[in-house]
Formats: sequence, structure tokens, C-alpha cells
Amino acid sequence: LQSFIMKYLFSILVVSLSFLSCKKDEKKVAEVPNYFPSTVGSNWTYQPSQGASYKITATSKDTMALGTSYKVYTSTDGQNRYRTRVNNEYFQFLAIPQILPTGVNELYLKDNQPVGATWSLSQAVTLPNIPFPVNINLAYSIKTKDTTMTVNNKAFTKVIKVGQIISVQGFGNIGTSSFFYADKVGLIRSEVNVSIPGQPATNASETLLSHEIK
Repeated sequence: LQSFIMKYLFSILVVSLSFLSCKKDEKKVAEVPNYFPSTVGSNWTYQPSQGASYKITATSKDTMALGTSYKVYTSTDGQNRYRTRVNNEYFQFLAIPQILPTGVNELYLKDNQPVGATWSLSQAVTLPNIPFPVNINLAYSIKTKDTTMTVNNKAFTKVIKVGQIISVQGFGNIGTSSFFYADKVGLIRSEVNVSIPGQPATNASETLLSHEIK
């Protein structure tokens, strides 16, 4: 009888340890979101609402900008992109000749924030026909999360929509933007509507045509 009890207890112990081991393995394989892959050779082709399509490709190069290390993405439109990810936050370096020549580190996405979460960026810029720098404010918010969106006849899951309100000192709100990011893919669509006093209104969009994640 004692031998039987020992074998019984031993079998329970083995099953319990196996169960705990499985639980640990489940934790190890927990999926980590990634809303802009940086693996070398990954590429994305976009079609703007005006003009020709262009292709962005992730390279093995890094560069420093304003104290931040960025991955370099080349583009067939002749303008490199510079992006990086820090935990659940995604940044890109933006520099616009004559408007924002020194550039800025833009936090454009937070993938762990709930719907309704907000953050902002304020930066001095030079606008056409305005002889002095003015502050531009970009107000971001998570509009939707974990949705499915069809772009160019392809369904993307776990999509995050980021809304952006653009305001300029002395002029108030001058426009809005919407950006749609899919997990394991990146940006799948963008929509920008801007009207600067004294300038033609801008209504533009870009759509992901194809992509290849290495």
C-alpha cells in the first residue's frame, strides 16, 4: 500500500511539473506587437493619391539624429526614412527644408495605449509667407484598436488608427490626419487634410500596395 501511495503521489508531482512547464512555455511564446518591422530587406510599396508609387526598404544602416539612433529606410522617391522603436513607442525623424530644417523626433505611435489615449508634440517651424517662426502643435490620439481593415483588397488585422489634429500659433487648427497601422506590417494607409492661410488646401492620402516582411 505504501508503495502504491508513493507511486500515486509521484505521478501527481510529474503531472503538476509538466503543467507548470507548459505554462512557462506559453509565456515565452507570447506574441509581441510590432507596428513597423525593421528586419533588413523588408519593403513596402505605397501609392499616393497624387504622383507615382514608391518603395521603402529597410537597410542594415543606423544613423544618429538629435541624440536618437534610427534605422535607415531607403526609398525610390529619393527620400530616406528614419525610424526607431523603443519598447511600445515608435519614432521617426522628420526634417523639412525651409520649414523644419533642424528636424524633430516625432513619437507617432504608442501600441500599448487604450482607445482615447493622447499625447502631443510642439515645435517651432517657418511657414511660407510668414516672416517669423511659429509654433506648430500636433495632438495625437488612439481612435480605434484591434480592428480589421481592408486596403487594396487585402484584409489587415490588429489595426490601430491614430488621429492627429494640427494647430498653428495664431491660426488655430489648420488640419487633421489619420494613420492606420497593422501589426507585423506597419503603415497601411494615411489621410491628411491641411489648409494653411494663404496656401492651397492639401487633401492627400497614401495606400499600401504591397509589402514583404523578411
